[in-house]
Order: sequence, then C-alpha cells, then structure tokens
Amino acid sequence: VKQMELSVNSAQIELVFSRNSFPNFLTKLKSDRDSLVDINSISNLFEKRTIITKKSLKDSPELGGQLIKSLNELFVKTKELLLEKMVLKSFSLAIIPAAVLSLIKKNSKEIQKEKGELLLSEFNQRISEEIKDHPAPYIYEKIGTKFKDYMIDEFQDTSLLQWSNLIPLISHALESEDISGKKGSLLLVGDPKQSVYRWRAANPDIFISLILKANPFSVLKSNKMLPKNYRSNKEIIEFNNSFFQHLSQIMENPVNKQIYQAGTKQEISKTKEGHVSLEFLKNKNDEEYLEKTFQKIKSCKSRGYSYLDFGILVRTKKQAAALASYLISKKIPVISSETLLLNSSNKVKFLIELIRFRTDPSNQFSRKTIINFLIQKENPKDECLYFEQLIKESPENIFKKLGIMSFQDFLKTPFIKAIEIAVLSLNLDEKNDGFIHFLKEELFEFVLKNGIDETEFLDYWEKNKDKRSIVMGGNQEAVTILTIHKAKGLEFPVVIYPFADSATFRSFSEKTWLPVSDKKNSIELLIPFTKAIQAYGESGKKIFNERRDQQELDNTNILYVALTRAVEELHIISKYPKNKSINSHNEMFRSFLESERFWEEDKLVYFWGKESNKQPKTPLFEEKTSVKYQKQAYKSKGKREFQDEHILFGKTFHEIMSKIQYSYQLEREIADFRKSKNIKGINKEEIIRLVEQLLIHPDLKQLFDAKNTVICEKEIFVNENKIIRPDRIVIKGIKNCTIVDYKTGNKRAKDFKQALDYSDVLRKMGYTIEKTLIVYFKPQIDVVDVK
Repeated sequence: VKQMELSVNSAQIELVFSRNSFPNFLTKLKSDRDSLVDINSISNLFEKRTIITKKSLKDSPELGGQLIKSLNELFVKTKELLLEKMVLKSFSLAIIPAAVLSLIKKNSKEIQKEKGELLLSEFNQRISEEIKDHPAPYIYEKIGTKFKDYMIDEFQDTSLLQWSNLIPLISHALESEDISGKKGSLLLVGDPKQSVYRWRAANPDIFISLILKANPFSVLKSNKMLPKNYRSNKEIIEFNNSFFQHLSQIMENPVNKQIYQAGTKQEISKTKEGHVSLEFLKNKNDEEYLEKTFQKIKSCKSRGYSYLDFGILVRTKKQAAALASYLISKKIPVISSETLLLNSSNKVKFLIELIRFRTDPSNQFSRKTIINFLIQKENPKDECLYFEQLIKESPENIFKKLGIMSFQDFLKTPFIKAIEIAVLSLNLDEKNDGFIHFLKEELFEFVLKNGIDETEFLDYWEKNKDKRSIVMGGNQEAVTILTIHKAKGLEFPVVIYPFADSATFRSFSEKTWLPVSDKKNSIELLIPFTKAIQAYGESGKKIFNERRDQQELDNTNILYVALTRAVEELHIISKYPKNKSINSHNEMFRSFLESERFWEEDKLVYFWGKESNKQPKTPLFEEKTSVKYQKQAYKSKGKREFQDEHILFGKTFHEIMSKIQYSYQLEREIADFRKSKNIKGINKEEIIRLVEQLLIHPDLKQLFDAKNTVICEKEIFVNENKIIRPDRIVIKGIKNCTIVDYKTGNKRAKDFKQALDYSDVLRKMGYTIEKTLIVYFKPQIDVVDVK
C-alpha cells in the first residue's frame, strides 16, 4: 500500500483517477474495509486502462503508461495477498462450525447405535466400505442371489457412491457367462439435461462421461438417442430446440455445450401447432408476477381449458406459497401439497407464537418470532441492536410496539376474540389470506370441541402442524402448483413458469469444502464459496472452476425441465433483462431473442404459434327430456346389526377409489382415510396397500393421468327400469374410453357379463371402447381385459 501511495504521490504528471476509485480503494485498504467487489472493480479498470482519466493519459502518454504499468504490478501482488487473506479468514471462521458438525455427527452415531438404526444417508457409504476390498463373487455370496440383467432408469440422478457400489455386481454379470453361454446385460436410461438433484448427491457427470468415452467394463458399449418427442405440440418443440441450441453456443463449459448440442434436436410427432408466450416485467415486485399468472389462467380458461390442465412451475416453496395464497384469494382452486400447509405461512407462525406468549411471556422462541415480525414491520436501521433491546423488554413494552392493545387487555380478552383483533389490527388478512382464514377455522373447530384452553390448543397444534393445510375440496378440479424439481417426469396441457429469472452463478449462502493445504489428505473445512478461493492454490482454482461448470449445467437443466413439461401451451413470465448472457434465465431469453433478431428494447411480449380455442368437454351423459321418472318412497328395513367383513371391505375399497380420479389425489385421500373414525371392523392399512399397488400397476397407472377425463361411480340411466354404475370410466380425447370395474371377491362368470353390459351401453351412447377391464384383488392384483 505504501509503495502504491509513493508511486501516486511522486508522479511527475497531473493525475486524475477515474471516479477517484483508486485513492478510495487505498483508503479502504488501510482501514481494513476492502471487499471482493472493490478488488474486482479496480482490476477491471486496470484491464481497460481506465484507472486514470483519458485527459491525464493524453497529456503525458509515456509517463502515464509507465505509471499504470507500475501500479498494476503492485496491485496484482496486493490482490493475491488480499484474496489469500480472505480465504484464511474464512478458514478461521469455519473452525467452530466444523467442530459443531463433528460433535453432531458423533452424537448422531451414538443415537443410531443405541436404537440399532442406520441413517439412509450413511447406508451407501457403509456398503462401499464393506465391499471395496472384496471380489464380486463374495458380494454375490452375501446377497444370496445372482442377477444377470440390469436396467437403471433416471441414471442421471445416480450418485458416485451408488455407482461405485454397483460396478462390481454389474461387471460380474457382463463379463461372465451362465451354463448356456449367455452373458448379462446393462441398460442405462436417462437424460443429463434433466439432472436437477445435485443437492441430493446426484452426479450427472457419471452419465455424461459414459455417453462420451468412459467405460468401467471390459465389454463394448453402444449409445442410442431417442429422437422423437411424443409429448409436446409442434411450436413448443421447435421453440425449445432453437432456444437450447442457442444456449449451447453461449455456455462456457465445452462438455455442457456438447450435451445440449447433441440432445436438443428433437423430432416432432404431433401435427397440432401449439403456442409459446414470453412476457417480461419491468417492475421488481412479486405482486405483478402473481397478477400476470392469474391473468394467464383466466385467458386460457376462457378458451376452453379446465383448471386441471394447468401446471404452474416455480423454483422455491416461498414462490409456490405466495402463488397459492394469491390464487385462492381470487377464487381459483389450487392443489399444492407442499405449500398449502398452514405452518408454511409466516403469519400463521406469528399468531401461534402470540397465543403461546399469552400462556408464557418468558418463552424466548415466542419473543423471537414476535420481534422478527416487528423487524419486518418497522425495518430498523440496526436489526441486531433492535432485536437485542426488545428480547429483554417486558411484555407490556413489546405489545406497545405491536400496537394491538395493552398486554393486560390482551390477557383479559377471550382467546378467539384476542386473535381476531390481532389479525385486524395488524392487517394480516387484508388480501383475503387463505392461511389466516383456515387457521381461524382450526381455532373455532378446536374451541367448539374442546373448550377455551390455549395450552391444550398449543399441544394439539404441535402434534398436527405438519398435517393441517388449506383444503380445496375432495374431487374438484384445481390448478396444480409445484416446484420444478417435483414436476420432473410430469406433463400438463398448459404450463406457466413465472419468476423465470433464476441466477446461474450463485455465491450467496453457498459453501464448499476446501483443503487447508495442497498436501495429500489435508484437512478440509467448510467455507463460503466466493471468487476469493481461486487465489488459494491449485485446489482452490479447481474447486471454483468445477462449481462454476456445475452451476451452469444445473441452472440450464432447471430451465430445460420447466420448458419441456408443456403439451399444448407454454407461458413464461420473466423479469426484464438488461443484458444478454448465460448468467440467469431472463438474460438467456434476451440472448436468444437477439440471436433470432426478435429483440426490441421496448417490446415486452413475444409469441410463437397460435393460442388454442378448445371445445368445451362433451358431457358424458346428455339429458333426454322425453324420459319420465316415477317417485318412490324409500322405506328403511331397519339398522343391520351385523355386516359381513368381506362386504364391508369391498364397500370401503370402492368408496376410497371413487374419490381418486387422478394419481396426485392419492396422498390426500389416504391421509383422510387414516383419520376417519367412522370406519371400523376392517384393516385400513390393507386397503391402503391395495390402493397404492393399484395406482402403480403397469396396466393401470396411465389411467390415473391428469390429462384424461375421469368419471367415478356415476349412474347411467339406460331406461326406466335399468341403471348401471361403472366403477371408473376413463375418457381420452373426445369419444375414446376405457371402462374399469373392481372386484374384491372371487372371479365369477357374471362379472364378465356385467362388464360387457357396460361396454354395450357406452358404445350405444357413441363412445369407442378401447378396453373393458376387470381388476381382481385375490390372491393378488389381476387385470383381466374383457374382449
């Protein structure tokens, strides 16, 4: 620093620094206030030769050039020392967290040993340690069986440890023969572009290396691409092909480039046109994303789409929760199992802790939650100081800050009314918040059943907070909101991707393990992932570059999964990008539009293809005015004191299946079934097991896809004397249908007659019968196709 100051002060020319940045940097350096941003900023000025103004350089070009060179040499040395200092500081800050992690691990192992359990996360490591020094025959001997043929699906999500454990087994099968001379086989199925689980140790690099050159076995391998896209309509495929081909050109990593160049040339299999829209928002608030999503739903709904046709994809659960709450306030039915939990709302958490504060004003967690709410409300300059002052304050002073009422009045006010006043005073329900509404329902229901006892309610809440959620109704159609990770493998007629501005290269809250030295088996510490680690030896550079390459692939993969879920329409809502680059989703879109010469600075909306005008779904049963019905009084035969267990089992099974039109409803209906107190005398878990097996059966699982129209146990009036009620009718397209009938008893000839009768009736109604299936459950699931 002194040498740089000396060079500046002894300069023989009149020096004027650009924006006075270099002198400011030296001042910060002396007071130990330098940052990575400052270092990078000065580094850029030296690279562009703009560290001093053009006038200073023009007046004395030779002396100015020499001075810039001298200062740059000193700055480069200073930069290396500063970056090393940052890494060493990170190491010093990581020592205590590392010690805590070590202690947690030690205690965890002691608990596992005491309970005789093993965490799933440690299972692969344990297997690896057990088999690494043994030959493959030893492993076969231990598992007690031999497998000759292996097929691994979704291979891009395999971890390095899993693959290492499988290689010895597969190798033995591939490289040996059975008595007949037949060798084993291995089929790996996957797509590196759909690897989005690196945070779960998935390593797409294994699959990529196998696609390119690697082969851990002594037998030849062959690669086969599946070129045809059987999901999306024409415009969506063409848009994705063009877009991801362009991204392959601007990617930094050559292997990432190669994967996207080879894998985004999909062939079209459908003749329908399809539609893509890309809209940019200039406002930075989330409210506009929510409103635009709502408008997209309204637009599509007006053109004949149903709510079930929509899949809204987001990056985070926070975004999903905000969307769910907003759409519910607009009377849009929503399905979102992971975001509709009442306990996912910060407002709900605040009210729960307000109730706890009534019962125990000294509770530190309640105080913390209330103070955090106040921090958001008042936005103090020094949050830490504000928190430190309030955490020790009396309940009366905390309530003065809240502005609801005095703490004594809060204690005297009846339980329910006190919470209602808090909601109104703090405007917690100003936008018709669904979470607040359902929490109040929970409170009312509890008080009606159990009386006014806050302590009992808090006990009830602790046991049920991970189960209570906003209820959207049993079988009604609803918009699906889910994270992109959960959407993998799914498809929707209409996909909306709001908040499409995910950053590629992230360092905030990111951490990495870095060896203390370049020596072999050096201790590693968990430190913040920043550009500074590049300055810490070869290992630092390697780790930084590898993480950058991974982030580039991962963020592009997230976008690939999101944009390839749509069948008919794809709608993207993104923040207006100021630049074109691979650095974020919105900047990727701008780069693509510029490459296609579509980009216009003031244009916010771009379209490909035409919007669909769908015909409303044809009702299955049309009214016939000529049919007359005769009323009959129903006479009760009295309450049956005993019901055969087999009959009860069959009725209960049919009842739960009548509520499951689509596979996504399974989890909710099973949860409700387990909680039901009205079902007695049968084994609930046996029914649940059968239902779960039914939905994953290879001959049936496609019949629970949300793209079908499904009718469960609805009467069809054939004539004045005959009514039929098929268990399940699955309609594909306009008039193609499959009939499914469940039988929990033994096979009987009249079952087939009944199924054929159903087929005849629907055929006369104008439907084409693809299949008529009878599903038996004894002794195991048996699907019979009635020809």
